Amino acid sequence: MWILAITRPRQYFTLDQLKNVIDFAVNVEPLLKSTVPQLILYLDDLERSGVFRMLNTGIDVLKKIGSNYSPEELAQAGAGMVRLEEVFKKLSEPQAVDFFERAVALPGQIDLAGAKPTGPIGLLWALGGNEAREGLGVLVALTKGLSTLRVEAEAAA
Repeated sequence: MWILAITRPRQYFTLDQLKNVIDFAVNVEPLLKSTVPQLILYLDDLERSGVFRMLNTGIDVLKKIGSNYSPEELAQAGAGMVRLEEVFKKLSEPQAVDFFERAVALPGQIDLAGAKPTGPIGLLWALGGNEAREGLGVLVALTKGLSTLRVEAEAAA
């Protein structure tokens, strides 16, 4: 009889918890009717746009990195990435992007097969043209800009 006295409160507690679970399911069911289809559509859109493939590839890359480098090496690489991010910010400025786009397109615009051997006198003769003078102007401007690298290096030392 004493066993019934001990187990009866546990039974009531269990029944109360079961009632709470049933009430929860009844209250949540209308929310799930609208939320689950939206969630499915959202996940389907992510799958169609390749997000999950990209995540799987990224996870594979991270596994390879983790197996090849120690935590200390990864921390050092992370610190370097933070510094590189600042460089990428500077490189993404519109003037820098325009400059690099023009510089990258330049080799495709030059007819290297038509380039003729030129000596010092031919060089002086070529400098008589506007294009060569403008090119030298750009070269001088870039050279002056490169001098700041030395000043910054001396300041860092």
